[in-house]
Amino acid sequence: MRILLCLFILLTTGCAKADVKNIFDEYMWEKRIVVMFAPKTDNGERLEQIAILDDLKSGLSDRDIIVWDIVHLEHVKIDGIGQPQLWTPPLYDAFKAPENTFTFILIGKDGEEKLRKNTPVSEAELFGLIDAMPMRQREMQQ
Repeated sequence: MRILLCLFILLTTGCAKADVKNIFDEYMWEKRIVVMFAPKTDNGERLEQIAILDDLKSGLSDRDIIVWDIVHLEHVKIDGIGQPQLWTPPLYDAFKAPENTFTFILIGKDGEEKLRKNTPVSEAELFGLIDAMPMRQREMQQ
């Protein structure tokens, strides 16, 4: 029985890791992704970042940004909607995010990491970086 349990864990972990890339592929060239990792739901940096982002709803929408909120071993939410089918450890592994620290990551529409910080990101920093990107410049001209 113990061997079956270990095999099940290995298979589900391996599948989940492989699926991480596929999950983000659906957003390629369509969305920018903010990924927030936090060790606990009540993490101060996480709560501060959520408050900042809550005040920026129209700006996030205008810039095609979706927000992934990932709390270690607790939940994954995409734009506030729980994703019970997603397990947090493969996401931490894929992004090399420490489990005990808040981490903010911005992924561009091209799938490349544009920003990584261990502190909350302000409106000016987030929108300033995005608005300076060539792809965003083209979007604003259209």
